[in-house]
Amino acid sequence: DLAISQGVTAMVKLPKGIGLQEMPGMQLVAPESFDDLQRVPEDCKEKVLQAWVRKRAENRGWTCWCTLRSQGSPPGQPDLILVRPPRVLFVELKSSSGTLRPSQRLARTLLSDCPGVEYYLWRPKDQGEIIEVLRDG
Repeated sequence: DLAISQGVTAMVKLPKGIGLQEMPGMQLVAPESFDDLQRVPEDCKEKVLQAWVRKRAENRGWTCWCTLRSQGSPPGQPDLILVRPPRVLFVELKSSSGTLRPSQRLARTLLSDCPGVEYYLWRPKDQGEIIEVLRDG
């Protein structure tokens, strides 16, 4: 199955056996990438962004660890730890207006100084980057 999409708004799923003609301005999209076309609003809450990131990561074979409640967690612990050997990603998620607390800034510095460890601070505006990072490697 293939689909034709125009930007993110127009998508038509074609039944099997239907031939495709070249159409100017249209792009073929494989079904497994349909979820990449779904975006969260730029003003979404952090929990909405987290669910969006987790779904895309899990669909690409990443193991996702997250703390459901911050009580009992060390201050500054990133929201997500994503593992797909040989890569480990520590991900802090923030809403568009969210700011890092001092403990989160310290965690970013410590983790960024570790060779081989990837640290990301992602906001809703980073959805394109998020998809690329999760797709690579």
